[in-house]
Amino acid sequence: MYTDIKTQIEPMLQGVAYWIAYKKELSNLNLIEADIVSEAAHFLSARLFDYYVKREVDYSSLNCKLSKQYADLGIFSHKDNKCTCIIEFKLGDNTSGGYKQDLQKVKKFKSLEKDITCLVVIAYRNSCSIKRPHEFVTPNGKAKRGIIKDKTGVPVKVHRVCNALASKSVNKMKKVVCIEVI
Repeated sequence: MYTDIKTQIEPMLQGVAYWIAYKKELSNLNLIEADIVSEAAHFLSARLFDYYVKREVDYSSLNCKLSKQYADLGIFSHKDNKCTCIIEFKLGDNTSGGYKQDLQKVKKFKSLEKDITCLVVIAYRNSCSIKRPHEFVTPNGKAKRGIIKDKTGVPVKVHRVCNALASKSVNKMKKVVCIEVI
C-alpha cells in the first residue's frame, strides 16, 4: 500500500467511528452497511489526491479467475488506473453472512492478487446484536497484536480499533475495527 493511502486509512476509521456514534445520538436510526461505506468513501475521497475511490468494485474485473462479487470500496491510482486497495465493510456479525464471509472472499482475492492491500472494516457496539469480534478485539476493547489466524484460517493483522468519544447516552455504537488480510 502506498504511504499516503496507509496514512489516510486511520483518520477514515476514526471519522467513521465518530460519524456512527453521532448519527446514533442524533436520530437513533438503524444504520445500514451502505451508510458506512458511503461515509468512508467520502472521507477517503477528500484526503487521497493521487487516487480515486470507487464503490462496488467487481472482483472479476480485477482478476478474471474470480466470480462476479463486489468489494464495497476500491482505491485506484489516477496515474495508472490500477487498484491498490480494496475494503469490505460490515456492521458487526448481524448482517447476512457476517464479516467471516467477507474475510473468506478477501482471502481468496488476496491469494490471487498479492500486491493489492485487502482490508475488512467492522463496526460494532458492546450491546445489542452487534457484538465485539472476539478473535480480533480484547475484552477491554483493544486490538489484538501480531498475526492472527481466525476460526476460518485466514491470516490477518488488526491495524486499529477506533473508539468514538464517550457519550452521555446509552448508545454503545462506538467501535470500528480495521483488519488486513495478509
